[in-house]
Amino acid sequence: MKKKIIILIINKHIGEIDWILPLLYKIKNKYNFITIFNNDEIFSSLTKNKSLFLLWKDINQDYLILKKRNDLILKIILKFTTLFNFKKISEKINLKIHNISKIKMTRKIKINEIKYIFLTYNNHSFWPQSLKNFCNNIQIVRFPEAQHIWDYNSKYNLKFIKYEKLISDMIILPYKYDVFSKNFLKKKQIINCGILKYEKKWSSKVRSIKDKKLPSKFFLVVTRPPFDGKNDKKYFSTESFEYMLRSIFNLAKNFPSYNIVFKTHPNGTEKKLITDLAIKNKFENYFFSNDHLFNLGAKAKICISFYTSGILDLIYVNKNVIEFWLGDIDNLDLIKNKKLHKWQTIYAKNKLVRNVENYKELLDMTNKILFKNNTIKQKKINLFFNENKKINKELNITKF
Repeated sequence: MKKKIIILIINKHIGEIDWILPLLYKIKNKYNFITIFNNDEIFSSLTKNKSLFLLWKDINQDYLILKKRNDLILKIILKFTTLFNFKKISEKINLKIHNISKIKMTRKIKINEIKYIFLTYNNHSFWPQSLKNFCNNIQIVRFPEAQHIWDYNSKYNLKFIKYEKLISDMIILPYKYDVFSKNFLKKKQIINCGILKYEKKWSSKVRSIKDKKLPSKFFLVVTRPPFDGKNDKKYFSTESFEYMLRSIFNLAKNFPSYNIVFKTHPNGTEKKLITDLAIKNKFENYFFSNDHLFNLGAKAKICISFYTSGILDLIYVNKNVIEFWLGDIDNLDLIKNKKLHKWQTIYAKNKLVRNVENYKELLDMTNKILFKNNTIKQKKINLFFNENKKINKELNITKF
């Protein structure tokens, strides 16, 4: 019997592949996979992450990279028709841009061979609508773009109501009480599977493929790009980003035998900012790595992270994480801890990390972990991963 096809659409960054690939591996004997990348940068980023690239390549049959310059005139016209709310005209233009022939160009397939389209919950691509117009039996499956833990009780209480309007038949979420489950229409089928990359079998696959170019002794720093936001909300200001980097440069000068290895956000937009600031501060003892955080975290002596979902990867490989985040200044998803009368990240509130908010605290915490073996109690961490393991086991693969 000929295998059906799953179309995987990658919209923003390779973190999307990192999240969904363990699930696709479980069903690889039933389906062929074709990946659509939204731009060249995403594909290039994937090729640089050796472990993810080789594991993706192992199951993927073909791929297509969308070019920004393609259909440029139509895209300009679409902006105007969307701006003035000409819905019918916009839909016709979208169908021309998302022409089914572009999918057929990757390999000779028939539309009725496509069983599923997998894409993230916040991907507004018109491809699902276009393909469903040709074959209504195609199922649209949405999944998270990262392993982040969400909480609505943030400073700005962001509600992602817009996701309800996105075309979808099935939603994959990590947990039964994930806040995003409230943002999809109830008629959608919701599947809870935990975070599958934290299964031992999968993490072993990832960790078996390593980047051998790492220095022998290093502090790992996981970053994210600044996002100033609108109306002076300062979700994560450029000023804070630069202060945190200067603090890390100063920290490194106290430990000259250690290199700093930066792991940037999957979209990598902050890389130039780091390089420019390092030049300005005459700091040279650093590297960038594209290796998976499982491998980097396992080898690093100290793990420092900005507020990122990568924290979970680091604690999964049994590392104490110093979370460097300015809770009194920046506002990105911070949660009010009423007991301590302060704003915290979800990771600090759940006692999964050691939070620091200035250079002195960063230096003190580094010394405690490095020389005094001051570690986080494993109870909270074990509870989190044990719950994840339980939900992993409940996943019924026969649903796909």
